[in-house]
Amino acid sequence: MLATVALLRARNARTILDLGTGLGRHAVALAGEGFEVAAVDASPSGIEEARRVARAAGVDAEFAVCSFVDLPFGPSRFDYVLAWNVIYHGDRTSVRRAIGEIDRVLVPGGIYQGTMLSRRHADLEVASEISPGTYVQPGEDERSHPHFYCDARELLELHPGFEPLELRDRDQGDGDRVVNEWHWEFVLEKAAR
Repeated sequence: MLATVALLRARNARTILDLGTGLGRHAVALAGEGFEVAAVDASPSGIEEARRVARAAGVDAEFAVCSFVDLPFGPSRFDYVLAWNVIYHGDRTSVRRAIGEIDRVLVPGGIYQGTMLSRRHADLEVASEISPGTYVQPGEDERSHPHFYCDARELLELHPGFEPLELRDRDQGDGDRVVNEWHWEFVLEKAAR
């Protein structure tokens, strides 16, 4: 994500949305780089911790509790939206709704950086498909909830109106050790309409 800061500066970006901020790691880093940051998450305790981390780091950011499929911001509010390991939590319908919201709040020519689960991910060896592209794992942990997996073609089809600047399928596993936790990592540009 920090490698994208140079691109954002070159485009004079100043407003950023960290979608699914969790504990605020990206929001705090981007606010520390001088950007105007809004960060959202569905977890009230996560947002509270993110606020604490931001205060401790001495940076300002706007934090809100909300769903990624119903953002509390007006159209064309942000120059950059980051959705790292977030919007694939659900089915194809919720992914489409999340992308629609990202499209709505992003300015034309804005940058959207994110991840999606790849069909190369090891989870699919033991998961059950409950709807097209949507799988659940056995057990009681986070992976027992629906997750959406896609290939490159599907990823691009889910993002009409966006042009890929970067797209790679990368094992997000344990450092140099292959663990087959493949995720699509991408940087897209919203087409100027």
